[in-house]
Amino acid sequence: MELRLKLVLQSQQSTLLFKALIFLGFLALVYIGNFRLIPILFFLVIAVFLYSKPIFNTFFLWASFFILLALALISPPSFLGAAFYAFLFYIILGLKNLVFINRLNWHQALHLSLFYALFMIFWGASDGAPFLLKLVGVFVVSLFLIREFFKVAAIDFPQRRVVASWVIALLIAEAVWAISWLPIGFLNSSALALLTVFALLNLTLHYFKETLNKKVVLSAITLFVLFALLIFVTSKWRI
Repeated sequence: MELRLKLVLQSQQSTLLFKALIFLGFLALVYIGNFRLIPILFFLVIAVFLYSKPIFNTFFLWASFFILLALALISPPSFLGAAFYAFLFYIILGLKNLVFINRLNWHQALHLSLFYALFMIFWGASDGAPFLLKLVGVFVVSLFLIREFFKVAAIDFPQRRVVASWVIALLIAEAVWAISWLPIGFLNSSALALLTVFALLNLTLHYFKETLNKKVVLSAITLFVLFALLIFVTSKWRI
């Protein structure tokens, strides 16, 4: 029985890997085609088709899926970037089809990766978009990702979950605004913003699970300060 289960899981993982490679190929065509309309349309149709088959759990991770597509299409073209988004697509498929065992950990890793890509685009892309518009984009993406994260974490307080999602998304946008004043480069700015997201989600999750205490708070603050100091020390400060 155990051997049969392993064979089934290996077969499912192979299928997901094949879908991720197809995703990678069509995204690469978008980048090679310099973001022309036809390659983008083909990519979107194929991506939606690969994600929605089977129909099981299609709407459970729709926020992560569509945010992944949006980030992939506004990122600077590179094979490494395309491979990164294909790997995230593989994770989404694994979560959707219940292939992964520790789903909450995988989902948190997926969200942190999407947040990091979002921050890298926010600070790294020089497309001339207004700062306020990009900041609103950070808020909206954060709101949808956090709401989905709490849903996956099976938080049983719908009203509190909604309020917490709005508050955390607002705090993330404010943190991004504050970090933007620091002359530490876009890589370290993205890392510092990601550290903020991790700390906020971790503390909120402990709060909802009623495990938030002084020890948890002190540990979170200590880790945040240590990693923030590491980011600052390794930064090339520019005025």
